[in-house]
Amino acid sequence: MLKLVLMNMIIASQDKQVLQMIGHIGTEMELGVQVWNRSNDPLDLMTQVCTLKPSVLILDDDFFKPQSAHTLESIKKVNQYTDVIFITTDASIELGRAISQLGIHYYGIKPLDEQDLKDAVKSLKELKTQQQS
Repeated sequence: MLKLVLMNMIIASQDKQVLQMIGHIGTEMELGVQVWNRSNDPLDLMTQVCTLKPSVLILDDDFFKPQSAHTLESIKKVNQYTDVIFITTDASIELGRAISQLGIHYYGIKPLDEQDLKDAVKSLKELKTQQQS
């Protein structure tokens, strides 16, 4: 029996280019995508993640700066099964070190390549399929 993998994503960003890319990817891969850009308060996002329990969180550092690492750390403590795609314009090694220790799946520096982002989402979808088997 073939199991249907339902992968829902929350994207926390106001970057129109990133939102457009994720929209294309979500449509093409038939994924549920919810955009979170009403508030850059980390507690609001944590509430959303705890309520919806998304398979994937796409967190745009530029939307939550300078609280991104702390926000991500808190989310991973509460919901360790949510996979994270982290995107930023900040290429600093300090941010990279802080974020890489939090168990992210993909770390992208803007401007993003749509195919790279699509490959990261596809990889997560395949991982979710394997976990359900």
